[in-house]
Amino acid sequence: MQNFFLTYIKEQALFALNHKILLAVSGGLDSVVMAHLFSQSPYSFAIAHVNFGLRGAESEEDARFVESLAQQLDVSFYTTRLNAAETAQSAGVSIQMAARDLRYQWFDELCQQLNFDWVATAHHMSDQAETLLLNLSRGTGIAGLHGISAKRGKIVRPLLFATRRDLAAYAQQHGISWREDSSNNSLKYRRNKIRQQVMPVLKELNPRVEWAMQETAQRLRAAEGLLLQLVNNLRPLLLEEREGHFYLNLPRLLQETEPQYLLGELLTPFGGSWQEAGNILQTWQNPLGTSSGKRFSTATHRLGIDRQQLIISPVNSPDPAPTTVLVPTDSQVSAGSNILQTRRITAKGYVIDPDPAVAALDFHKLQFPLQLRPPQTGDWFRPLGMKGKKKLSDFMIDHKIPVNLKEEVQLVVSGADIVWVAGYRPDDRFKITPQTQEVFEIRLVKP
Repeated sequence: MQNFFLTYIKEQALFALNHKILLAVSGGLDSVVMAHLFSQSPYSFAIAHVNFGLRGAESEEDARFVESLAQQLDVSFYTTRLNAAETAQSAGVSIQMAARDLRYQWFDELCQQLNFDWVATAHHMSDQAETLLLNLSRGTGIAGLHGISAKRGKIVRPLLFATRRDLAAYAQQHGISWREDSSNNSLKYRRNKIRQQVMPVLKELNPRVEWAMQETAQRLRAAEGLLLQLVNNLRPLLLEEREGHFYLNLPRLLQETEPQYLLGELLTPFGGSWQEAGNILQTWQNPLGTSSGKRFSTATHRLGIDRQQLIISPVNSPDPAPTTVLVPTDSQVSAGSNILQTRRITAKGYVIDPDPAVAALDFHKLQFPLQLRPPQTGDWFRPLGMKGKKKLSDFMIDHKIPVNLKEEVQLVVSGADIVWVAGYRPDDRFKITPQTQEVFEIRLVKP
């Protein structure tokens, strides 16, 4: 096995002779055999052990055993006590999840403090098979079916070439002792159920099932790489960014093979998923009613269907409190992510800028201080050029303001009256006329 161990390290380019390796050793069969294999290699290493105290006296015995192993192998030993149960309760996660995160955090701290290049864990081929089956049962998709990587970040896994049976045979042959974790026999853990109840049946069908699943994981990893390359090539053809929002062309998407898979991958950076992609496409293609205006959300973004496109926007912060628009010339205030610049000028010789981002208002018709606020239910105004009033909601529909952007609309208000839907239309009642003496100009400036 020693030759296979050294060969695997070289084939996978896990680390070099001048690197320092920190071994994560629990005291169980896998990590103890890994430590012995390292002791017979030319690589420089030390041993680290985390005591979570979850099994009382057993945990204390594990810690003493690993310390004794480090002394036997004549290498440095590092240990710590971490409270996984307390962390799990405060974070709302399982104890296993909390323990894993705490363990890797401590390993990372040791690497930084003591200049270790890599952390080696004792995951092996049997773990690989169990992980693949566990992820398959969870429905993780192709990303979860490539199993455990030999190298990820600062973590290396030099035992993925061997099965648990191989490691046990090596330990027996060399008289190596280890600690048995009593929790490994408990069927309350899903991984243990797969190990004890599922894998034996699969081995009856194929005695080399672990090797077969290892090869399958490698092929799936390669297939995933090709798919990601395809998605990245199609991304600029389907997704366009404008002013912090992303616009996805739905008809163009449907021209591609497997649009749901493609959309799921495109939505991944925005917190979306395969299921979210299916809901969006089903809604957009629903022949029984309009889909425009339908909204979806992730933890970080909101997604809205607007006719032939899906608009993806970051989740907004809470609505800002009303902000006073200052009267003095050359003043400016924040309007969400934008800026409102104001100036008071004489009407004589003034030329109205047709840009909808500029409002020219009759200064003496305004009641100061003006207020800047988001839309509210029941808002109405009299759009420039109209004699009657119009609901703001109807105005936004008529102007095809996408649902994702409606929440970003800001209103400039004089008393109880809307004088300008910023960036779209001023109110006709406050327009400048031949009788206007002074103009109050407001300009919306986007970053």
